[in-house]
Amino acid sequence: MRVSIVPPANKVVSYAVVTLFTILSGFPIHAQTIKAKAVIIKAISPAAPGETVMLTGDWPQIYKGNSLTGVEVEILPIGKKNATWTRAKVAQLSAHSLKFTIPSNFPMDIFACRIVPAPGASAFTPSDIVYLNQADAWWVQGNNGGFSGIPGGWLRIFGNALYFAQEPKVKITGNGKNYILNAARSKDKGGYAVSVVIPRDIPKGNYTINVNNGLNASSWSQNISLKITSPTVWNSTVYNVKQFQDKNAGTSQEATAALRAALAAAQANGGGIVYFPRGRYIISDMIAIPPNIIIRGEGMGLVNLYWPPRTTALPCLLKGTNDFAVEDITLITSGIHSNIILGLNNVRIERTRIRANAYYRHENSGAANSVSPVSPGSLRGGAAIKLSGNNATITNCDIIHTIHAIELYHTNGGVIAQNTLNYGQGPMQLYGISHVIIEDNIFQGNSLWSGGMGLSLHGASVASYNIYFAHNESRQTFGGDREALTTDGHGTAYLGKVQAARAVSITLKDTPWVAADYTSKDVVTFAELKKAANEKINAATEEYHGLTMYILSGRGTGQYRNVTEIKGKTISIDSAWKVIPDSNSIVSIGKFQGKSLFIGNQFYDAGTSIQLYPPNMDCIVAENQSWRTQSMNCSSSMKTYTVNSNNTQAIRIEPSWYNQFISNHIREGMSWEGSATLGITGNGSLNSIGLKNWRADSPGAMFHVIRSNTLDNNASISIAGDVADIIIEKNNISNVSQGILLKDRSPAAVSNSSPQRIFIGSNTFQKVDVPVSSQ
Repeated sequence: MRVSIVPPANKVVSYAVVTLFTILSGFPIHAQTIKAKAVIIKAISPAAPGETVMLTGDWPQIYKGNSLTGVEVEILPIGKKNATWTRAKVAQLSAHSLKFTIPSNFPMDIFACRIVPAPGASAFTPSDIVYLNQADAWWVQGNNGGFSGIPGGWLRIFGNALYFAQEPKVKITGNGKNYILNAARSKDKGGYAVSVVIPRDIPKGNYTINVNNGLNASSWSQNISLKITSPTVWNSTVYNVKQFQDKNAGTSQEATAALRAALAAAQANGGGIVYFPRGRYIISDMIAIPPNIIIRGEGMGLVNLYWPPRTTALPCLLKGTNDFAVEDITLITSGIHSNIILGLNNVRIERTRIRANAYYRHENSGAANSVSPVSPGSLRGGAAIKLSGNNATITNCDIIHTIHAIELYHTNGGVIAQNTLNYGQGPMQLYGISHVIIEDNIFQGNSLWSGGMGLSLHGASVASYNIYFAHNESRQTFGGDREALTTDGHGTAYLGKVQAARAVSITLKDTPWVAADYTSKDVVTFAELKKAANEKINAATEEYHGLTMYILSGRGTGQYRNVTEIKGKTISIDSAWKVIPDSNSIVSIGKFQGKSLFIGNQFYDAGTSIQLYPPNMDCIVAENQSWRTQSMNCSSSMKTYTVNSNNTQAIRIEPSWYNQFISNHIREGMSWEGSATLGITGNGSLNSIGLKNWRADSPGAMFHVIRSNTLDNNASISIAGDVADIIIEKNNISNVSQGILLKDRSPAAVSNSSPQRIFIGSNTFQKVDVPVSSQ
């Protein structure tokens, strides 16, 4: 159903746009099916008085004509003395979602809410109470790696609604101790991160962490696990490289043998500091760094290690495995090269300058002034810093690299902060990472073919989550798809019905497929996915880094759970379903990206500034600003396609649920050629998109909130294709021909391919020709 609404310009307007929907998967239209109890699966938070809330869940489906009826919501501000339950106005109601407005005369508070029968409707048991605006802590990180901290060290907690106007507090409980600490806010206005100093007298052991956001003194977030350990202490013996140089070498700067000798001496003593005093040192080969060794210079501006040009690239210049550091030094090379620093677990790179330029002193024609010519095809790729493992720290570095500045593979726990990254192709490629802080960095493309960064599931990755990407600055993304930051990577291992279901396990009707996805660059077998699903990444928290099961339609729609074990057709999950699916429910099993925060970043000259490419779940994109960019978006993909290389039919079922775009500012929308990677034409836009050519029973992109964004100068909000249950309110849009656009995208032959149940309320339009329209 198409909707066309033309409000008067320059006014605050409010609309509710509701399209017809069909109840499929065994739920008959016009039939009355009374369930014993209503269940709320999720309440999308936070929300202030006068704002619209979306609840998802399962409740009685009572139809009057084509309209669902008989279900209402009650709300109660828990901090108001003698408050009573109030019936809130329901804005939209469907089989799996309910939207209502918090009364504008309520104080800002934590709100209890529940689903209840409408007066005169058939009775059912009200839902359990859920709480809006309660602190929602997602994960913790300490300065001893993810999930762990040390006495006197820093501890950061990330999540949603962690503070409002009041001061937040953090509670640390365990081993007979109960600390309540005043927490420091982050730079975020929306309350996405807080920090404390861990008490120095805290005993080692396991603890729980809770956050109070100040709205109500007795309301704390759910428990998160933290382990307090002793700090890691490395041998501090110093091995001066100059003392290992050949005394007969005179003024020679060659230091390869001396460096290896110093490293060997440190290794024999269980580790230490290999120290370079001021000077320039020539290194002619790859250097292996043993564990528990720090390579340290007298200062980043005082010491440089130089690798002369080569006709064949070394695999890397500095290669370590676990537990090493490089700090206060400059590394330089030119000509053909690949990785500069290569490592695995517990690697720390700080205050390090890297200059790796394959085209140094080349003319435009490619001919060299003083070194052998280098063409792009002769380069082996690589990165200035490439780490594959846990607990990666890269801070206060200054990097120029021909290809990528940083690559991380399967990293759990890390900090990438306060770096300046210049690059030929892209700033960072991050594959299957979790619990990583990326903040206060500067990314700048150094060529007209420089692309952006990928937060992806390529490279045999299965899941990526709990990433805090905040307060970074990105400039000059001109190459490739012009995506300054995009998630990516695919893999669907199952799509079908359920044979039997219990609280924490599912028996599939059919056997999972042999291959999860067939693409030229991302072949992932089900065996690989199964192996990843059965491996814990953190035994202390029983956390699995693996596959995810999604309930796409029917009973239990809108739930997803981490897969912990696969035995034949039986799938075990990490926590109980709130609504257990039945034989009519359609589920999928695939990769996961989500529970990540993209906050307060600035983007200049790009196509997409932030793109949540499918799959994507429970992400918050907030307080970002962009200049001369085309789009900021999220999307789902529910489609089949044919791989041309072998004419194989493949399927990609990747939903997009529960994402929020809050208080972003597109200052200057600009599109060079009329389309970015998702085909949105025109100027700048903030988009929710559903890509679909497969007849699914539910839309792929659902339950999004787009609130309090400012779109200046040629920027619109676009809702396109297979999308449902979106809230668009309190946005300010100016100087553009179309303000909010709802449009079809999927082929007309596919049912439900246009946006459904889109709530549009209290947006402001200035100098907008058509505030709300449809195509």
